[in-house]
Amino acid sequence: MKFIIILLCEFTLVVSNLFCESNTTISIESKANKVYERVLAVSDKSTKLYPILNIVENDNLIAHADQSGRILISKKAIQLCYKDVKQAVGDARLAFLFAHEMTHLAKNHFALKKKLSPNLKCEMKKNIELDADANALIIVAMAKYNPFNIFDSQYSSFIHKWVALKSKKFETLNHCYPSPDERLHNLENEIKMVQDKFDLFNTGLRLYQVGKFDDALQFFIEFSTIFPCREVHNNIGLIYYQKAIKSFAEYDFQKAYQFMLSTALDTTTLADIFNQTSAQTKGNDKSKRDEFKNNLKLAKDRFKLACFLDQTYLPAYINLSSVDILNQEYDSARYHLNEFKKKHKKQKNDENYLYAVNNEAILLYKTVTMAANSKSKHAKIKQSIDLLKNGIHNKKKISEMYYNLGAIIFAQGNKKEAKTYWLKYLQINPTGIFSQMIKDQLGMKILSKKEKLPMNHLDPKPVDPGSSFNNITVAKLSQYNPTPFNLELNKFVLFKDNNNRGDHVLIKDYSVILVENTSNFQIDPYFYQQSLKKFHHIDGVETIVWKKIAMDLKNSKVIKVIHF
Repeated sequence: MKFIIILLCEFTLVVSNLFCESNTTISIESKANKVYERVLAVSDKSTKLYPILNIVENDNLIAHADQSGRILISKKAIQLCYKDVKQAVGDARLAFLFAHEMTHLAKNHFALKKKLSPNLKCEMKKNIELDADANALIIVAMAKYNPFNIFDSQYSSFIHKWVALKSKKFETLNHCYPSPDERLHNLENEIKMVQDKFDLFNTGLRLYQVGKFDDALQFFIEFSTIFPCREVHNNIGLIYYQKAIKSFAEYDFQKAYQFMLSTALDTTTLADIFNQTSAQTKGNDKSKRDEFKNNLKLAKDRFKLACFLDQTYLPAYINLSSVDILNQEYDSARYHLNEFKKKHKKQKNDENYLYAVNNEAILLYKTVTMAANSKSKHAKIKQSIDLLKNGIHNKKKISEMYYNLGAIIFAQGNKKEAKTYWLKYLQINPTGIFSQMIKDQLGMKILSKKEKLPMNHLDPKPVDPGSSFNNITVAKLSQYNPTPFNLELNKFVLFKDNNNRGDHVLIKDYSVILVENTSNFQIDPYFYQQSLKKFHHIDGVETIVWKKIAMDLKNSKVIKVIHF
């Protein structure tokens, strides 16, 4: 799932000529649009007040959201964000302004103000502005900008100028709005808590990536009590979905992996993390069937909640259709795919569109038995195959389509044609359960070029996963700062290095379960292909996962190694 996923990054645009007359307009608008799109991608949105960016020529305006859904920002405001600071600081400032205004729209603060009595309205206005500030800090982090960059050496001046410009247009002589000093004090208090809050999300995401779903669930659920955004509910739903797949495989392995349903934000289906030998058919185990049904229900509830928070959030509709198909609720699946089509406004070459087409093709094939006669059945099968064939000719290809094409064509008795599509799937994903299913069907032998990942590039780990948290471990982590998390079922401690390199160690109930080290080397393309899972992040980082190790890549270089 495109999670979702939060490593901090910087752009490298040149801003030294920001105030030059010739190219200022293009530079400013391009810069603003890039930041706006990243913030928009992670923000909750209201259908009635969908954010629309308007960059205006108005020196008395800095940023403002109105009741039509427009977010107005002046070119002068954008210049203010980047004036005399590094690109990363300017990006974070601008992201903060957008996130603040998007919060007003998502929470429909306009309607809230109208309902208040005059006596309560003044105090509520202050609280609304301070709440939008606090919410914006987390959204900035969700968009993978560093919220601490807002607080550079000149941030006090920036906040004062921001409020001063807003006051000229919207808050003149209005004591109901917080003063610059009040906002600064509120932000300073909030920023101290944001890191701990966001450590919950980042840690949950990392645990999710490496397949530790029960642990990830605890972190995401705790984070959702603080910031109940659509992404975290979608992630929680995906965990329940994967747990359902695992239960399904334990009582009917072949059906569990008959087709690859798309789950948006997880491009390779996390079911691949389960080893085939540990998930063999165990017969009609009622407890596993009940577990499967219960986890599907929990997944569906979370996906619905994500849709409720943002009715334009396309990944949740795709995920809902996957749950419905898996649960044989075909009318509901059709409804969610139709809702996706109504709300999908992009070109037909984006991944979400292809995920939906993939699920639509599987839905058609699954309902073949409901066709009135053999002619109708053949027509549905052909339609399903045609959808997938059209999909694989798209510029953006998803591997699920190759697998499903092979599976449907193989079921029609055409092994030769099925093999052509399955071999293309294996080129993209040579490992994992679905790859093993193909090899079993085709009678292929497993050939291995190399047995193990080369470890000579890796920095030494401070501690090993699985080691006990004792006095020796404490001594080894003396240069790390601990943050405890007492969650619903377990106690965790996250150790972060004092040098802010990004090195982390996660302890669960006195045992090391995760070790992250920063790194810098090029990975062999062969080993890249041999990974079990791949996650693509909004900032260009890609996480690739094997059985006991994972790596974050940026521009084809390994920037972090994760042992688990």
